[in-house]
Amino acid sequence: MRTRTTAEAVIGGALASLDAPEALLLGRPDPDGRLRVAGRTAALPPPVRRELGALLVPPDGPHPWPRRIPSSRFGHLPSKPIDYTPTEPLVVVEVDTRHGQSRRLGVRGVGLRRLRLRHKDNHVRTIAGQLLCNLAKSDPELRILDDLPALLELTKDNRFATARHCLQALRKVGAAGEAQRAAYQGGMVQRFVRCDTAKNWSLIRFDVLQSMRNVYDVTGDDSIRTTAQELIDSEADVKYRKKYAGLWKLSCKTSVQTAMSAFPGYFWQRRWTASTAACTS
Repeated sequence: MRTRTTAEAVIGGALASLDAPEALLLGRPDPDGRLRVAGRTAALPPPVRRELGALLVPPDGPHPWPRRIPSSRFGHLPSKPIDYTPTEPLVVVEVDTRHGQSRRLGVRGVGLRRLRLRHKDNHVRTIAGQLLCNLAKSDPELRILDDLPALLELTKDNRFATARHCLQALRKVGAAGEAQRAAYQGGMVQRFVRCDTAKNWSLIRFDVLQSMRNVYDVTGDDSIRTTAQELIDSEADVKYRKKYAGLWKLSCKTSVQTAMSAFPGYFWQRRWTASTAACTS
């Protein structure tokens, strides 16, 4: 059984630009609340660079670190000054500290979960939620399963646009693998059922079913289709039930075909009766 030691750190700067950081300089607060340099990450893969670039912003005021940092702070000897681009220390990441002796911390990509899902800026919350969903496909250790409750909570954000963006992005979690899809499916059912008192409940339910349809189109998982139809059938309002069913025309057609295969005599009798009635009328 593998174990992993992790810690949370604040992004204080980046190597290269904030728009496309090649690596991150990380800090942790000391007992007095001052942000101290704690380490740096390994080189970031291009997709993570692009996504992080949307979260990092220049400092609003004086930065707690000097403009140049000795490389010895990261275990590099002989020491030489390193230039970096400072950022406002807002974004928190979870890091893998297996390389702690060298002070070169390895970023866990999905560690961006707790970070800015609670940021005061709804735009940053939106980007953080979308980033986390996008990383689900490259998460062989299934860490996204630990993050899913926070993502589902973001679908209840007080800014409805943020909530919708996250709900729509969750389809990428459902398409990432069987375990992710099972957890995603359970979350979608809860969101559909428990939104009945929300102001925009009909849009939420539409988005849930649209998300499930997108996952079904990618994976062909019949359990997604079956669950979606059960949710549609549970809708008490006939108008909305018809609207939701419009997203699943294929599944409705398939249900009729399945019934015809199971009871061929019944359907042939219905067809013969209808034809006879048309001829005699």
